Amino acid sequence: MPRNSLVFSFFLLLLATSSLVAQTTKARDDSPVLRQKTQVVTLNVAVVDRENHPITGLKREEFVVYEDKIQQPIEFFSNVDTPVSIGIIFDASSSMEAKREKAQDALKTFIQTSHSDDDFFLVAFNRQPRLIADFADGDEIQRKMNSITTEGETALYDAVYLGLEKLKDARHKRRALIVISDGQDNCSRYKLSELTKSIKESDAVIYVFSIAELQGGNCGQLCQMYTRRAMEEMAEVTGGKAFFPTSMNDLEQATSMIALELRQQYSIGYVPTNLNHDGKWRKVTVEVLKEKGPRTRAQRVITRTKDGYFALP
Repeated sequence: MPRNSLVFSFFLLLLATSSLVAQTTKARDDSPVLRQKTQVVTLNVAVVDRENHPITGLKREEFVVYEDKIQQPIEFFSNVDTPVSIGIIFDASSSMEAKREKAQDALKTFIQTSHSDDDFFLVAFNRQPRLIADFADGDEIQRKMNSITTEGETALYDAVYLGLEKLKDARHKRRALIVISDGQDNCSRYKLSELTKSIKESDAVIYVFSIAELQGGNCGQLCQMYTRRAMEEMAEVTGGKAFFPTSMNDLEQATSMIALELRQQYSIGYVPTNLNHDGKWRKVTVEVLKEKGPRTRAQRVITRTKDGYFALP
């Protein structure tokens, strides 16, 4: 065969091979790719008695987790005292003037009872929230508290929202907000419904200390009832708690109790059996068993954890 014919034949073979490779590559590129998206749900669970004292020493097999009333297999369990990133949200409105120093003393007691490796940031708020101290150790936060002065109105919801946003930069996986205020929100940009959505999307646990009753609130009885319920909802959806102390001694005891609770929580993780990532809200509940059956009413303990999560697509 002449040389030119050989070259031409080789060229045709090369084109055919290239076309086959291209078609094979295209077929592979066009093929659907199966991706299994796994969402691990992590719960920080507080277990307390009726006097709100932490119950320690429980084992993995004593817990049962339900998601939308369906029991979930527990994949991870720990009761180790691990550090927390904590945001302190402090009311600096004018109505706090007579209570400011005592409230700061209670928060300092909280810090001193916390884990030695906890880190904190401090937000003070009146008509708007402002970051007084970025993430720092407890000593630095206590010094910064002394610079807070009181004036103006109460943008509580804006301050909590700022705290949730700040916690996104936290270095510890466990995160919490400590909110102390004496009155109803009266000038926030965010509505309670908008704040509640952000709270549900967060992994932070929120503890609220309302001290309106100590020396009178800044509104009438009806709005105080509304404020109380709003604070309870804000905390309970996260697995936290709202406190309404009637004296400064009660306030200090409550903050110390929560510092201990954060150090004695149980961490539970599971992979949901419902693999449909539809963005919907999944209701989560945790129960503690006694031996091989549920506890009776007299034996029952209180478990607190977040109400649920959104199954993100």
